[in-house]
Amino acid sequence: MAYLLFKLYGVLNWIIERVWGRLTVPREFLELFKDAGDVSPEDMGVKGYKPYYYRRDVDGLVEDALSSGRSVIIAGRRKAGKTRMLYEALRKLKGYRVVKIRRDKIPELSDMPPFPERSKKILVLDDVELYLNADLHGLVGKLGGRRKVVVAATCRTESLQEVMVRFPDLLEEMGFTLIEIPELTREEAEKVAEEAGIRIEWGKFDGTIGSLMENFS
Repeated sequence: MAYLLFKLYGVLNWIIERVWGRLTVPREFLELFKDAGDVSPEDMGVKGYKPYYYRRDVDGLVEDALSSGRSVIIAGRRKAGKTRMLYEALRKLKGYRVVKIRRDKIPELSDMPPFPERSKKILVLDDVELYLNADLHGLVGKLGGRRKVVVAATCRTESLQEVMVRFPDLLEEMGFTLIEIPELTREEAEKVAEEAGIRIEWGKFDGTIGSLMENFS
């Protein structure tokens, strides 16, 4: 009987912590706080979302890293498909809450209270170069520390070195995996065009998926 009461107490305590934690999350600082499987393209800021997606080898690297609890930086040129690639990986994850901080609140992060909610979290830093003045190390701590937080960042190639110089301690502590999106070859571009049913304007194609999909209506 005592064992059953002990187990019941544990279950009730877990429920109370979960409910109270979610009710007291500092949502005024958040753009997004949602289960990974429920995240939408709009939540992630995917521009001009279309159901068609061209999967590449690097997609598997992103998915493997996140599913095994490793932080990632997805680097690539403008229109390389960084945010869409991250969205496609996040939507397959289970057991994580996705967190995005409001960019207008970045200067006030020192005022954000620690999260009482104890679930595992994916901290999304889309265009991480915009967070150069933020205390990201402190932010990870407030979200629960490295045991509870995985960071998923995107970064333009030309800003990558600046980001790595700015956050060396965080990158080392979190064990980031750098994943760079390669340019599409001419053959790959033709494959995308055939699968998506679009016409390639070679004068506008610059090696990125975005330069192709602009013609996808």
